[in-house]
Amino acid sequence: MKFPSKVTSYQDSVFPKITAILDTVHNEPMEVIELFNQTKKKFDNINDFIEVLVILFAIKKINLNKEGVIYYVS
Repeated sequence: MKFPSKVTSYQDSVFPKITAILDTVHNEPMEVIELFNQTKKKFDNINDFIEVLVILFAIKKINLNKEGVIYYVS
């Protein structure tokens, strides 16, 4: 997980990626693969994508329903 530091710029950190996912699911809930396909240009690899999902689940900003759809939690 990359946080901004002297070595890692804000743009290379996890924070812009968090907003990319939140902006995407805020308007339209979607399946994980669809979310990845829509946001994959923001990520270096699938591990970064998963780390951001874990952060968002941990802070309860997204959730996953029984159908496997990720949605925004207000």
